[in-house]
Amino acid sequence: MPFSNQPSVDANTTQSLPILQERYALRRCMAETALGKLYWAQDLKQQQSNGEQANVLAFTLLPALAQDPVFEQVLGHVLPAYQKPTLGMPHITDDGKSADGTRWLVMRNNGGMLLSERLTELDDRGMPLPEALELLDGISHLFANQRPDGVFGYLEPNAILLNDKSPAY
Repeated sequence: MPFSNQPSVDANTTQSLPILQERYALRRCMAETALGKLYWAQDLKQQQSNGEQANVLAFTLLPALAQDPVFEQVLGHVLPAYQKPTLGMPHITDDGKSADGTRWLVMRNNGGMLLSERLTELDDRGMPLPEALELLDGISHLFANQRPDGVFGYLEPNAILLNDKSPAY
């Protein structure tokens, strides 16, 4: 499964992407989902063991959702379940709202690729049956055994991260 968990820096697009809270530099939009956009980003205040800036995932909510007080209230109830490390679940390490109204969440970067990226790689034969069954079994296992209290989230190819062929959402 080809993948690089290093955000590519494109001089033409990097300048137009914001830095969240003067800490998280958005580098590349990976995907758009029903709730917002997912970015590869770098944490400007945290370094990896090799001295490079730590890579993270940043999610920005759609402006309409970020401005909806009911959605913000619901998000306040849901966030605590994702702020503790749980296998197969995104671990939100920071969140906030920028002065321009952008509501954002930062998650640890576990590497891997989005399900949508994997589906794009497929040719006319589609996904091999054993891989498809393994993927569906993994998603089913996550929903059945590793969800937080209550059921939160949504399921779409741009919101599922495959890490060593095991899904996380």
